[in-house]
Amino acid sequence: MGDPQDQFEVQPEIVFIFELLARARKGELRVPRFQRRFVWRRDQMLDLLDSVWRRYPIGSFLVWSTHEDLETIERLGPVRVGPGRPNASGDGSGRKKAYVLDGHQRLSTLVGTLLARNKNGAPSTDEDDDDPGRWTVWFDLDEQIFYHPKEEHVRAGASASAFPISSLIETFTFLEECKRIDRDSQLDGPRSAERVERAQQLLRAFQTYKLPVIRVEDTDLDQAVAIFARLNSMGQRMTADQLVSAITFAGSAELDLAARISDMQQELAVHGFRDVGRTILLRAVLACAGQDIYRNDWIKARTPQGRPDSGRKTDDGSRQRRELSQQVAEAVEPAAKALIRAVEFLQSVGVKNERLLPYQMQLVALAAFFSKRCQPTAEQRRILERWFWVSSFAGWFASGNPSRVKKLIDEFRTSFAENDTPQGIEAMDLDEPGQPFPSYFDMRSARVRTLLHVLLGLAPRDDRGQPLDDAARLLAEHGPAALGHVVSGVPKREGGSSPANRVFVAVPGERSKGSDWLVGLDDAARRLVLESHYISEQAWEALRQGDRPGFIRLREQALIECELRFMQAKNVREPRVRQPQPSAIDAGGDE
Repeated sequence: MGDPQDQFEVQPEIVFIFELLARARKGELRVPRFQRRFVWRRDQMLDLLDSVWRRYPIGSFLVWSTHEDLETIERLGPVRVGPGRPNASGDGSGRKKAYVLDGHQRLSTLVGTLLARNKNGAPSTDEDDDDPGRWTVWFDLDEQIFYHPKEEHVRAGASASAFPISSLIETFTFLEECKRIDRDSQLDGPRSAERVERAQQLLRAFQTYKLPVIRVEDTDLDQAVAIFARLNSMGQRMTADQLVSAITFAGSAELDLAARISDMQQELAVHGFRDVGRTILLRAVLACAGQDIYRNDWIKARTPQGRPDSGRKTDDGSRQRRELSQQVAEAVEPAAKALIRAVEFLQSVGVKNERLLPYQMQLVALAAFFSKRCQPTAEQRRILERWFWVSSFAGWFASGNPSRVKKLIDEFRTSFAENDTPQGIEAMDLDEPGQPFPSYFDMRSARVRTLLHVLLGLAPRDDRGQPLDDAARLLAEHGPAALGHVVSGVPKREGGSSPANRVFVAVPGERSKGSDWLVGLDDAARRLVLESHYISEQAWEALRQGDRPGFIRLREQALIECELRFMQAKNVREPRVRQPQPSAIDAGGDE
């Protein structure tokens, strides 16, 4: 085994910003496709430019110098820098290519704001850009701040104090802009000279700003991507799916996994599941590929003995990457279809949106099954429905036990999917009792999210006795605000935070009325309204008499009984304890 320090060479250098931009524009500095897309917010872009103006450090750029041809991003911001697909035989020059491993967001900001200018002087745009206006940045010569002008101001033209920073690069354009500023500032007297001088200061700040560039030489693709992945895993700057995409698909046009997962999010949103986590979708893909859904050693898996810098000159890392790449690539489309089938199944049992899903890991398990079985048999469906409600009420996914979750998912995609008449599930006890009624309302709790199905069961009504307009949709759009407090000022120990002190409301977030609307119900609508919210006449009378703790206690008893009937209907064993208990806070099992 060789010394890791002898395996590649690191060459630091200092370059000026304009030189870096020139290299990028010529295509001499490229961004590998395995990097994430441009994701910076507008304020982050302005902060970077302000740092250059004030000569604050903006960090170094890590560049990999190699003869290898990689798939690269065709645009830096809106600026086209060359074809993304390399020629099969390279460029024929024998020259090394330079790929940016760290600094894509900064480089795109600089290129996009300083070079995004077409032949007519207007900012150039990419038709697929969801925010083309972000590349238009002006510098206020009076206030000395960078800002994004409003679209109407761009159409009308820059004011006397505004300098479009895309005019900094070309000398002729810069001089013309200075003439405009001088001409438009004549009415301001001495400000004309001040503004022109400030524009020249801005130019000098960008012309003389030096950037550290660290160039990695004489290494292969596996080691370069391992360096890239190590940087991002330490800083937590990439999501899990983006990191896996980088490691498994580096140098290949086969698949942009991170982009495909973004597409999956949009596809699920069309079906009502708008906020399914990227990690969950990655796990669904891995489950459908037969991979470990909890795998987190992607860097180590690339090379022998888990050491990306071991110095062993073998093809083990490349072979592992190719195998993993093929398995994941083949699973992506089946996983996407399986996720849609899983969502359709969930909606058929009452889970209309992701807010009502107790555990997002339930979606992963269902995707594993539906990747192998498009349509379940009647017996499979019966077991799946029971599994869903038992796992929800019993808090099965809250144990944090990856081994039993992996065992369940493996069973779902193999033996259970292959058996037309299953009698149960080996990886889970379907006779496990439910957890007690939650004593506190907190939608971060899967147990509370399960209770919401009970609360939705009788179609909650408004103060006129009319069913609320799709209470599940209100819940998806407004979250906890869709359920208002009935009474206020009741201590937590007396039930003030209990789900029994919450009801669905027609105007989410409206709490000012409190219990007034319930107390003021007319006789014609009262019975229907109270029944739809599981409020007994006795509880309502306590509310009317001002006995707020008594109301909560009586409604809580009614809700517990209603929930027990719901469990019985879903073939879920009742809790061992009937007294309300605190429930675990979780994130739906998505991490």
